[in-house]
Amino acid sequence: MEQRAYDDQRATRERADAEARLAAERRAADQRLDDERAHIEKLRQRERQQDSATRLLVRIADLLPLMKLVPNVVRTNRVPGAVRTPRFPHYSGPLLDEPTVVCERAVDGLRFGGFADLPGLHDTRATEQYRTLAHLVLTAARNEYRHKNEADQQAQQEHSELVALDLWRYATFVRLSLEHLIEQGESLDPGEGGEGVSFPVLNRRPGDKSLWFPPSVPQGWDEAVTRDPNDPQYRAAK
Repeated sequence: MEQRAYDDQRATRERADAEARLAAERRAADQRLDDERAHIEKLRQRERQQDSATRLLVRIADLLPLMKLVPNVVRTNRVPGAVRTPRFPHYSGPLLDEPTVVCERAVDGLRFGGFADLPGLHDTRATEQYRTLAHLVLTAARNEYRHKNEADQQAQQEHSELVALDLWRYATFVRLSLEHLIEQGESLDPGEGGEGVSFPVLNRRPGDKSLWFPPSVPQGWDEAVTRDPNDPQYRAAK
């Protein structure tokens, strides 16, 4: 009788142990499945991030060679994109050359291109950098950066050239930041400039001819500015 009771107790313990092991195995299997799903989702998010950043880089690359044309490229007294061509010989508004039209389209591409791709970055800093660039470019293109008392034609021209250089430099920094995001999964921190500003101030003080540069100079910056003929720091290859 006592042996039977002992056997029953042992069988009960063994069943409980088996059930506990089975439950633990199930929990471990569920955890592995969750981990695998999380890993796959992380990889997919990283791929979306790289794809989105690459498409935004294309928008920037389309505009960089045309940056000198950006200031005041959007004319408010004509039909957007209107240009006299053999197809439209009777157009009587302001004439535009082809680079100006291409520049306008590149500005629009930069402005509207981010709508679809910015959410895929999953990087708040990179997103804000691109939005800042688009805002600066649009401000310059619409001629909304000048001092009201800036009447001298030569001063206006010099101001426009400095603004174009600042835009080119900031666009170059955003390009480097997106490239770093693609390669390392993290955007670049530009640091804080004067008065905590980490981007160019287009409405500069009269006589201020300094050019913008990131307070925290990233790797690749010197190479970028010294290899472009548009930048004052350009150095020819030897």
